[in-house]
Amino acid sequence: MKDASGCTDPITIIIGDGGSNFYFTAPPTAATCGGSGTIKVKTENGSAPYTIHLDGPISGSTQTHLSMFTLVDLPGGTYKLTIEDGNWCSYEVEVTIDNSEELD
Repeated sequence: MKDASGCTDPITIIIGDGGSNFYFTAPPTAATCGGSGTIKVKTENGSAPYTIHLDGPISGSTQTHLSMFTLVDLPGGTYKLTIEDGNWCSYEVEVTIDNSEELD
């Protein structure tokens, strides 16, 4: 989500798992001038390992024990991001990385 100044707000997803809530934030960083962007992911109240599935202009999967990580070198476009924790709690969200061709 962007505010009136063009700043990106984090996307927060909350998943109920019977008492504690597993959630993650995934704010994208724009790909400027045809370059690449990023998606910074932070999980809370989940159990490692985390399995990350990314589907979009670039697709793939990975697993990590880190609660904070960054997906890098992503071209602009819309991605489906799915994260599953060690308790099999999962959620998916669409994240769009703007591909701005404008110079500031």
